[in-house]
Amino acid sequence: MMHSVVLARRPQGNPVEADFAVREAPQPEVGNGFFLTRNTFISLDAGFRNWMNEDSGDEVLPAMELDEPVMGLVLAEVLESKHHDYQVGDKLMARFAGKPTA
Repeated sequence: MMHSVVLARRPQGNPVEADFAVREAPQPEVGNGFFLTRNTFISLDAGFRNWMNEDSGDEVLPAMELDEPVMGLVLAEVLESKHHDYQVGDKLMARFAGKPTA
């Protein structure tokens, strides 16, 4: 099982801990050309606050949905890879949703 940080409710003002929740999800299978990471740090800085509002998305990023993983800048480690550019143990910094994908 993997864990995802989800948007539990729309923040009113500055986000607080109760605006988020941790949910379990099954670990996905890694397909050819993909890799699986473990997020070790997620930054939910002020720049992402706007996307927590309902109907706030734009052509760059859609609005975050309730009970869906939050989007942020993450530091991650590759756990499994079937992608020729990424090896197990590689460290990444990227904009990911905090949910498992394959």
